Amino acid sequence: MPQINDLVKNNQYDFIIGSTHVVQDGLDLCVNDFFEGKEQQEAYREYFEEVLYNVEHYDFFNVYGHIDFVNRYGNYQNKKIDYALMKPITDKIFKTLIEKEKGIEVNTSGFRYGVGGPHPAFELIKRYHDLGGKIITVGSDTHKPEQMTYKFDIAYKMLKEAGFEYITVFDNKIPRFVKVF
Repeated sequence: MPQINDLVKNNQYDFIIGSTHVVQDGLDLCVNDFFEGKEQQEAYREYFEEVLYNVEHYDFFNVYGHIDFVNRYGNYQNKKIDYALMKPITDKIFKTLIEKEKGIEVNTSGFRYGVGGPHPAFELIKRYHDLGGKIITVGSDTHKPEQMTYKFDIAYKMLKEAGFEYITVFDNKIPRFVKVF
């Protein structure tokens, strides 16, 4: 991704979110082609493998956004991710991010999209903290003014319950920890 590296190097940004929306040969999660012919947990595992590849190979971002949002998509009746099954790969993702001094975003859009909570789910937020993760932001995937800070109060309660005392803000890509609880 030389174009992205050049863009980041040649411009000044306070904060950059990385994410995975397209996987395997350009298949877009939002279009559902990626899910065709796959069992649910198989598709979710392949998505997390793509996330792991991205966090291992790219460094231009500060946090990885909505890390488990794959469950928004696919034509599965129950969209729940089996986090116990995914633990080996999600642990690798989190350990890689922590080692690289990168963080995760808690994205409240999951409430709007009917998955019952933020992205990532509380279980992953807690696991990231337990593995030593400290860099964490909160976002709402805002596309309309009324979505700004949507359900942040719930996200902050979840972060506190997971053991976080601070959220992270960035100035010129340098993290600063702000106590909000």
